[in-house]
Amino acid sequence: MSEIRKKNMSCRQGSFLLTGVLIFSSMSLHAAKVKSLSSEKKDSVVANVSNVNGKEVKGRNVMLGAGDSSTPRTLNIGLPFSGDILINENDLPVVYTFWTQIPTTCWRYDSSLGAMGVMSFSEGALQYGKVGYIVTSSDREPGRKFRGYGGVNFSSEGNAAYDLNISTPIGKGWGISLSASEIYNHGSFDNLQFANWQDRYESFKAGVYKKYERGQVGLLYKYAMARPITGSYTPYRYLGNGKTEGFNGFDPGRDSYIVGNGLFPYIDFYTGKERMARMGADSVSRNVSHAFYLYGNHRFGEDYKLKWSMMYMHSEVALTMQYPISMNIYDKADDAFGGAKLYLPNSVVPYEGAVQMIASQYYPQVGINQFMSKGELTKSFGQHNMRLGLTYVYYNAPILQQTGTYVQTVENHPRLLSFLPAYPGVTQTFCLGGTGSYSRAFTSKTALYLADDFRLSQIISGGVGARLEMQTGKNHTFPYPNKNYSDFAAMKAAHPDAIDDYVYKTNAKFNYVLTGNILAQLTKPFGLMAEATYNRYYSPYTDYAEKNAFGAPKDANYPLRNKLFSHFESVMYAGGGIYFNLGQYINLVSKLTYINKHNIVTSENLYTALGQYNIYPITYDIKTLGWTTDVMSSIGNFNMHALLTLQNPKYKNYAYSTPDGSASYSYDDKIIPTLSKVIIELDPSYYLCNRDVRIWASARYFGKQYGNKTNTISYKGWWETFLGVDWKVNRNLSLKGQVRNLLNQKGVQGSLVGGEQITNESQMIGKGFVAEQIRPRCVEVSASFNF
Repeated sequence: MSEIRKKNMSCRQGSFLLTGVLIFSSMSLHAAKVKSLSSEKKDSVVANVSNVNGKEVKGRNVMLGAGDSSTPRTLNIGLPFSGDILINENDLPVVYTFWTQIPTTCWRYDSSLGAMGVMSFSEGALQYGKVGYIVTSSDREPGRKFRGYGGVNFSSEGNAAYDLNISTPIGKGWGISLSASEIYNHGSFDNLQFANWQDRYESFKAGVYKKYERGQVGLLYKYAMARPITGSYTPYRYLGNGKTEGFNGFDPGRDSYIVGNGLFPYIDFYTGKERMARMGADSVSRNVSHAFYLYGNHRFGEDYKLKWSMMYMHSEVALTMQYPISMNIYDKADDAFGGAKLYLPNSVVPYEGAVQMIASQYYPQVGINQFMSKGELTKSFGQHNMRLGLTYVYYNAPILQQTGTYVQTVENHPRLLSFLPAYPGVTQTFCLGGTGSYSRAFTSKTALYLADDFRLSQIISGGVGARLEMQTGKNHTFPYPNKNYSDFAAMKAAHPDAIDDYVYKTNAKFNYVLTGNILAQLTKPFGLMAEATYNRYYSPYTDYAEKNAFGAPKDANYPLRNKLFSHFESVMYAGGGIYFNLGQYINLVSKLTYINKHNIVTSENLYTALGQYNIYPITYDIKTLGWTTDVMSSIGNFNMHALLTLQNPKYKNYAYSTPDGSASYSYDDKIIPTLSKVIIELDPSYYLCNRDVRIWASARYFGKQYGNKTNTISYKGWWETFLGVDWKVNRNLSLKGQVRNLLNQKGVQGSLVGGEQITNESQMIGKGFVAEQIRPRCVEVSASFNF
């Protein structure tokens, strides 16, 4: 007994010391950068269902990423990331499409959420027609007594987050739930100069719920405001053999490559005049959404169960990006434009440093309306668990795009450059040109899906599913690429039949999904498994009415684009392997996987001595053959999760050439840029002090990646590393501390802009280029509480 007391006393002393360290660190970190606060939130969320059942995936720490911890990381599926972060809330996608409303502008991980998970590839396709893993979440609902949940988080970058949820019953089956969240994300940059936060987010939720004998119903209102400032590019110098360094001392992840004062030039789509806008301004960066959820469940007679959800959301959405359009950085300004001089604002002295040409894409605030609904009826018939689901989506969204190209200095907090010196009476201009576009999409999708999870015997079980979706809609667009609306009057004068609103309709196009899985439990711990998913969806494209030999519009002054092509893309996923479960000691799944994305449409610019060719349309495929082994083990107080993925993601049928055959390129069998052939995840943890303290680590290795489609430029592999300690002080308070990028690795990721036709690495050695960076080391401390 005395030995036990000593051990408990030692743990309590260590816990008190840990409390002091965490609290002191929280105060110190917050005081160090009180002006710069952020969004970094909880350390991880792990789906808690079996990897074998085909519905959800386990152990993936979806919220533990190298970036913002209030947003989910991207899980590898063997396909390049398309930008569409898949997030559900209350059984419905938080947005219909990520462009131009990024899902994280209206969703973050905080105390308002009562449960989270990760839906499997096949279930995401069956229920929602999506390609990829879906992060699932549900809002916290009132229970039988008053409850509160909250959290605070601070980081060494000066970031902070605060959130709180309270819920209570109010009698006769009624209850309410209220939530609020504030996020201040300074980002990893030392100082943006023109804005306090790289990401500012706030939300408020209010829900009322009613429980009755056979089910319940809830009505939830969600307000969200986000003001993200996008831009994660960094200038590097390529040293060869996958090695890079920051360009002329540029510190990747700390220095900012966004224009220092936040001002960027663009051409107004309607007037054709040069304008200036500022990053962080409401019209440039502010997103506001108002969402209403009505959802619930009901038990019918004979064990039929219905779960349903509806959501309407109105959003005011803005999005702005700056990105390089010239592949190389010019070390001297005189080399950029044939010796033409460039001048800083308010200067008459020619600038002599390094420069690069940049483009801005500015999507001013527009109103987006969307309605979604889903209902799923379930019933068991003997050894069959049947599901019948119905989903509906209505989406109404305009997109106004305004662009500008300009030249900026290559340094921390770049400055704009003009071809005009600031002599008295001279107005400096900074925009080299820019064209915009306008469209408005009306999309409607109605889908029915049916699934059967069955057991044929003591050994054989499995499931099959099918989804049929009807897509209709229409799209209004200004059909003249490389022209602004201000040019329309001249086009109308030259072409009396010119139209400024081209409408193309989608009449009853059918998308479908087929899924199947089988499990053979050969012995109690060991078995075989196989699964397959096929997803076919409508993806139309348009082309110019008439083109010349270079692929450009035949009449450059009248670039009418009104040829519509009905087109479908498809994704085939299949896998098979073994599983071995030995209680808590080992849970292993090892399988071969195959994924094929077919009939992708793209365009390429081909530069020859005769001029620039625009080759369009080009169709190609992506095929990835892989082997994944996922292991989870628990022995006493020690837990371990490990994941090894070996894959070979390649382009297929990807070749193009000029019409006369004078030049051609082929990317067949080339490794897809941004995807690693080797991925390793290691997540060990150990409990101390009667399991009140958990020490954990996480390491993810991403093997060598290529920066261009010809595979001549490569980046060395890197580790994302995390280390943390969690302490459950009591049942009402938990403290956490963690380090992101423990090894403080700095390096390159992402595609090399404009590098598709580099055929030899020597062409780039010693030259500057721009790519994305790895986030530097960051220390975070947090506290979560309930009452």
